[in-house]
Amino acid sequence: MPATGPVMTGTPSAWLVEPYGKASWAFIDDTGQEQLFAISDKTRQVRFLCDEMLRRLGRWLRAAGYDTVIAEGGICDRALVARSIAEGRVLLTKDRHLAAEAGCSMRVVLVPGDGIDEIARALRSLLDIDWQYAPFTRCLVDNALLRPAPTDFGGRVPPASRAIGDPLRVCPDCGRLYWPGGHVRRMQMRLIAWQHEDTPAAKTTS
Repeated sequence: MPATGPVMTGTPSAWLVEPYGKASWAFIDDTGQEQLFAISDKTRQVRFLCDEMLRRLGRWLRAAGYDTVIAEGGICDRALVARSIAEGRVLLTKDRHLAAEAGCSMRVVLVPGDGIDEIARALRSLLDIDWQYAPFTRCLVDNALLRPAPTDFGGRVPPASRAIGDPLRVCPDCGRLYWPGGHVRRMQMRLIAWQHEDTPAAKTTS
């Protein structure tokens, strides 16, 4: 079956490299034949590593609840690949050279799309990413799982947000406090829009 776009070489254990259709990816096997395979059943527990060009995507994946490492600037490709393999992460990149080099030894996705909305919808369509997987359960800064905040932390929250009554969460690593304020609500609306493949009514920043 001919591909609709460029397909990088790899092995079945490398998983992916270029999208063929919804939740299906193509690779070239050892005999030179193109094969298709689905990964949608694996994405619920998948862990990611975003290269530095996809920092914003990494924060949104954390907002959706996915365990996502964001590469620091200046880290070499070899270090990214080594960490992804060591931690069992799927490497997300915009760098075609990095994807080609890494694809023979690990799971890597050459992320399509321009702009966060287009990228988010592409991952939803191609990888079956659930943008409502576990929203706002991880710290957006350091990826740690949030914990219920002590009751005395309520005094640090604006009165209007305290009145909503939703639980407060705190990052055990950096101590940042999260509450259901307007920014979180706007981000949640955007996650919902991506999940349903709608265009968000308003843009937000993160």
